[in-house]
Amino acid sequence: MVMNGKKVKDPTKYPWIVSFIEKKNPKHLFCGGVLISLKFVITAGHCVDIEEKRMDKNCAKENANEECFRPPESIYVGLLFERDSDDVQKVEVKRIVPHPKYNTLTYVHDLAVVELKQTIKCRHIAKPICLPYKNLSKPGQTLTISGWGRYDKNPKSKQMLMEGEVQEIEEKQCAQPIDKKRNIICAIGNKTNQASCEGDSGSAIFAPKAHEYFALGVTSLGPPDCNPQNPDSYTDIYAYMSWIKSVTNNLPKSFSEAEAEKKKEKSRNGGGKGKKNEKN
Repeated sequence: MVMNGKKVKDPTKYPWIVSFIEKKNPKHLFCGGVLISLKFVITAGHCVDIEEKRMDKNCAKENANEECFRPPESIYVGLLFERDSDDVQKVEVKRIVPHPKYNTLTYVHDLAVVELKQTIKCRHIAKPICLPYKNLSKPGQTLTISGWGRYDKNPKSKQMLMEGEVQEIEEKQCAQPIDKKRNIICAIGNKTNQASCEGDSGSAIFAPKAHEYFALGVTSLGPPDCNPQNPDSYTDIYAYMSWIKSVTNNLPKSFSEAEAEKKKEKSRNGGGKGKKNEKN
């Protein structure tokens, strides 16, 4: 849940937010995720590992054994399906690819790509978010967080899509894990009294840029009491773009990325001027 967040009245406002659901407990949304294409989702590595095995020597290391992670057939991905509704459609998972350097003990490289069995159809409300084509991290900027949670602590209350705002701060202000070799975005909600909390892991922290929303980070670590006065850590998506593209076999370009490439091409060609007036 987003601590002190507000309910998203129109679930289609953030159509890229997905939920992860255990098949053996279909009413429990245990993590969030971000739809990045019609067939791929990114989430936190610790959302797809097996909690009971995190201390195992075969798991708390790079290139952990496959047995350290949830089998694809054990979970669903919940996608927004109907307008004006919090209901989700459960979609089967084809494969789960944790980052090869993800460590189940330190949460370093806390990222995973999840491939869906079926491509998202046009009739679905769910839509992908844009991924950063350049480093969009900037301490001081206001970022949005969103995830599935409850208004209160009653485990039987309905889980709802909630939102909040936080401010990006310097990375060094986030508490460091045992292994300091990580790529994170650090953010705090001390001004809005809002923060990512239990169940939000794997969801995105994002911002509007040039008429599009871009996912900057994936919710990773935070204080156990979800205190907005303490910062949260988000896995920096831009730092892993090469790996994400290699797993997904590349991704569609955002409008902003396409426009940026056009400008570069135009600049390389001298702005497209001069040649038309040349005479033989």
